[in-house]
Amino acid sequence: MIEVGGLTYAYRGKTVLNNASMRVSNGKIYVIFGLKKSGKSTLLSLMAGARELQRGVVRINGFDLSKEPVSAKKSLGYCPQWAAYYPSMTVYELLDFVAQAKAVREDQRFIRVHELMESYGLEEIRDRRILSLGAMELFRLSLAQALVGGSEILLLDAPTKGLSHPEAAEARRLIRSLTEKGKTVFLATSSAQEALELADGIFLLRKGSLSAPVDRDELIASFDSDSLDATEKALYEACEKIALSIGEDYAEEEDEA
Repeated sequence: MIEVGGLTYAYRGKTVLNNASMRVSNGKIYVIFGLKKSGKSTLLSLMAGARELQRGVVRINGFDLSKEPVSAKKSLGYCPQWAAYYPSMTVYELLDFVAQAKAVREDQRFIRVHELMESYGLEEIRDRRILSLGAMELFRLSLAQALVGGSEILLLDAPTKGLSHPEAAEARRLIRSLTEKGKTVFLATSSAQEALELADGIFLLRKGSLSAPVDRDELIASFDSDSLDATEKALYEACEKIALSIGEDYAEEEDEA
C-alpha cells in the first residue's frame, strides 16, 4: 500500500505539485497521465525518495518515507526516465551491485540475480557493459534492477520512451505481467495509448494538481468507440470531464518529459 498526502513541491520559485494526495490498492497498475512538463517525473521521484520532501507525507506499507526511509524503500523499485547507471559495469555486475545495496542476503543474491536475468532475457548479455546496450536491453535491465530487492511497488517513469513500436509493445506486455506476480505499478506517461492499454486506474496530473483515480473502463465508455487509439488531447479532455477536482492555478516549469 502506498499513500501520498498533501504533497507540495516548488522548484525555482514555481509550484510543481500542489497538495497531491492518493491512496490505492495493491496489485494494480496506476498511470499518472499528463502532458509534458506537468510534474509527473517530480511526483514519482518524491514518491521514490529520490528528492527530499518539502511538504506532505509519503507512506509505503505504513512506513513514513521521511522518518523511516530504509524500511519504506525496501518495498520500492524505481526506474527513473534517464537512469544513470555506471556505463563500465556489466549487466551482471549492476544487478549484483543493486542486490547488495538492497541488502539481499549473500546466499540469495546469486539466485535472485540469475532468476531475473533469465526472466528478462539478460543471460546472453550478462557480461556486456552497460554502455554497449540498446534501448530494449536497457529497459529489461532497468526492470530487473527495480525487482532485484524483492520490490512490491514499482515506480516507472516513461518506461517506453526511446523504444520502437514493437519494442514498446513488448515492454508493455512485461509491465502488465508484473500484476500477475502481485506487484503494484505506478507508471508516468504522456502517451494516451500507453495509459489506456495498461491502466487499471488513471490519475490526471494537470498544472500541479492530481485528480482522484479515474477508472479505465469509464474512460473508454466516454469515447465514441472501443478503440484504444485516442489522442493525448482526447484522453486528457475525457479525464478532465470525469475528474472535476483538477485545479487551475499551478504551473510546472521544471524540464521533464
